[in-house]
Amino acid sequence: MKKLFLITFILFSFLSPFAQESKESKSQVYSTAPNFFLDFLNYKSTEEGKSRVDLFIQVPYTNIQFIKSGDTFIAKYSVNLSIFDENKSNIIKSNIWDETVTANSFNQTSSYKNFNLSLRSFQLEPGNYFIRCIVEDTDSKRNVTSEHTLEVLPFSEEVSLSDLLLITEIIQTNEGKRFVPNISQTVESNDEIINFYYEAYSDSNRVAKIIYGIKDKNENQNYTHTIIKELNEGTNEILGSLQYPSFTFGEYELVVRIEDTTGTLLGGIGKSFYARVIGLPRSVTDLQKAVDQMKYIAESSEIAYIENAESFQEKLERFLKFWEEKDPTPNTRANEAMLEYYRRIEYANKNFKAYRRDGWQTDMGMVYVSLGAPDYIERQPFAIDSKPYEVWDYYHINRQFVFIDYTGFGDYRLTNRDYRDLNRYRY
Repeated sequence: MKKLFLITFILFSFLSPFAQESKESKSQVYSTAPNFFLDFLNYKSTEEGKSRVDLFIQVPYTNIQFIKSGDTFIAKYSVNLSIFDENKSNIIKSNIWDETVTANSFNQTSSYKNFNLSLRSFQLEPGNYFIRCIVEDTDSKRNVTSEHTLEVLPFSEEVSLSDLLLITEIIQTNEGKRFVPNISQTVESNDEIINFYYEAYSDSNRVAKIIYGIKDKNENQNYTHTIIKELNEGTNEILGSLQYPSFTFGEYELVVRIEDTTGTLLGGIGKSFYARVIGLPRSVTDLQKAVDQMKYIAESSEIAYIENAESFQEKLERFLKFWEEKDPTPNTRANEAMLEYYRRIEYANKNFKAYRRDGWQTDMGMVYVSLGAPDYIERQPFAIDSKPYEVWDYYHINRQFVFIDYTGFGDYRLTNRDYRDLNRYRY
């Protein structure tokens, strides 16, 4: 069957939340790496007993290292993808490949609008799998690992739906419609249209009612739209579009349901996405939590002023106004201070979490968010005659911080808890 839509990899607007920090490269323990987005999509396969899984990998230009070569700039990175069984005991599929990215100017290499997108497809039997993907920058040798669970669908019902592919942009060409996949699954809060692609597989010709819906993170059905469509026997390629007045800041889910003419459910599928305000990091998905996390950069009175807003919109405006005043480059779209601060928050949450406390709330998280990555780390995780400890050195301020794990459960506490002294250096 001839494809109705062609996937074209085109640069589009995306702001990476993982801004590089110069001090990070000095620490082998807490170094940043090429961050990327993954999306797995299930489709019905022509191979008996298997389904097709399309894997998209999106790597922002800002997270790879470009080297000047003549009049251009070149970056290289490798991708190591492994698909394991559910128990992670056997490798089912593996694939390693290299990517080369060329930019015509330095501005292109540092623009949040640009990224490299690659696609690989696999034929897999229905069931549960474990995915590990490693992206390594060739020049810096930094790498990052992303791990996921994957359910491969069987497509055995009388009507089955593929996964939803969000679309950033649709381009009309002489050859037909081409579209740009939205692998980051992020929309701007002022966007009014969401475009998406999916396939419906039917065992016969039928008339179906397709119901599109948008839910917020509290499972509230905020919006629905219904169309009547004739499904042909076999594969039906559908390009959907939803016009939604406006998104508030936060998490949403796009839902597709197919019913017959009597209202009986035949199939359904959903796709999570984020609505964000332009310039906010993707990691910031809860405004109140983002305000709480400002304690290492804002005075208590400033936080109280934001929290005392009478509406969500007013709170958001006060929040953005605070960060606007911290912006080191007010004439650009990106606010580097905010992006870096919440990058540190996200890193602390991933690496310093303790019992009943998020990583940013721990002593290690407090120091990391306030000062960034240490220049040198001395670690003693095991010792017969002493508790596990870490010593962080910050050469540029001539300070040293000692953390001791008194409980043995990874809850490292700062031995010198003079927060007033730390506040002199905080971010």
